[in-house]
Amino acid sequence: MSEQIAKSRKWRDLYRLVILKEDTLEEVNSFKLTLLNIYIAFSSLIFLVAAVVILIIFFTPAKKMVPGYGDPAEDPAYMELFRKVQDMEKQLVAYEIYTSNFQKMIMGYDSSGVPPSALAVQPVHAVDDQSGEGHSDMPQVIEDQTNTDSAAEELIMISQTKRVSSLDNLYLVSPVSGSVSAEFDPAINHFGIDILAPKDTPVKSILDGYVITSDWTLETGNTIGVQHADNLVSFYKHNAVLLKKVGEYVPAGEAIALVGNTGKFSTGPHLHFELWQNGLPVDPVDYIHFK
Repeated sequence: MSEQIAKSRKWRDLYRLVILKEDTLEEVNSFKLTLLNIYIAFSSLIFLVAAVVILIIFFTPAKKMVPGYGDPAEDPAYMELFRKVQDMEKQLVAYEIYTSNFQKMIMGYDSSGVPPSALAVQPVHAVDDQSGEGHSDMPQVIEDQTNTDSAAEELIMISQTKRVSSLDNLYLVSPVSGSVSAEFDPAINHFGIDILAPKDTPVKSILDGYVITSDWTLETGNTIGVQHADNLVSFYKHNAVLLKKVGEYVPAGEAIALVGNTGKFSTGPHLHFELWQNGLPVDPVDYIHFK
């Protein structure tokens, strides 16, 4: 108990702080202090500094410097970035819709989304064994292999019978000069031709048009497509470099890519060239001289 009293008195013991001149040791000033007064003074100073810092943070623009505290809506840079992200999202949705519709057009789908080669169910006339008379139409399911062969044959027949006479009146520039190593054969899903050409040979647009796709895919590598008049679309695949972007206008004969060997389906430098009209593949050899 006496020790606690002694410690309590020690906090209240008076000390004198004397300020002297160094050369003459003349007393300039003196202060009477206790340990308790010093403790209170330092505590008050720390509290005052903390209060000033808090006031600065809450009532001045400095609060924006505090991580997680600043209001993003009041930051012009943030709002500009937010608007750009919104614009990109809108463009992405529009691009997805455009791509979906374009794929349907290329494959010849109708407005209901059914391809012209969907022959899984066909109406046939059943014959009665006894009377030999035909009954009303009945659906008959065809085997998958038969359906595939029929679809390929139908696509070949459509592409041959629907050759548009307007193409005969157009001069189509050869995209590259070279020998054809693989011919047009829809029966094996080869809807274009392969033309052998040295790597980095310029690939030219066959006709005036606008670039509708310019991108890389796993199967066909660097691929570019151009929309021409009369629902005519040309595709150039396996390129080393693409020289045009989507939306650019390209006149006939202008270089749009360089021959390459990109994509899983390529085994050497060549150009895979496809020609589509009204959603149907057309044999390019019928309209373009490649040598």
